[in-house]
Amino acid sequence: MPDNEVPEVVSFDTARKCPECSHTGKLLHSNAILGGTVHKLECMNPVCPWFQTFWFVETNANGEVQVNEEATKAAKGERLIAPTDPSFDANFALVHQMLDRQLEEETRGRGPT
Repeated sequence: MPDNEVPEVVSFDTARKCPECSHTGKLLHSNAILGGTVHKLECMNPVCPWFQTFWFVETNANGEVQVNEEATKAAKGERLIAPTDPSFDANFALVHQMLDRQLEEETRGRGPT
């Protein structure tokens, strides 16, 4: 499957990996819901920007995770619809560079410059 293709369903073992560093997250809690379970996970990798950050994974009754394509592509900085403005790509790249720089500064404890 190409990198830009998003699967419809993934296993819980795949979904429990940290979105930043891909290390397996620590399962903190699971709550049964109608038709499945919601799991609270935490990244325990001390070198990861998401160290001690929580995320949630919802499994269906079969233990599989339905993937939200739009949210997945948005998290990876991809667009689902091509822009109509030719300057959009340049602005898109600039905004993401600025956000990356801000994230780097804030997670390294230096604050904005």
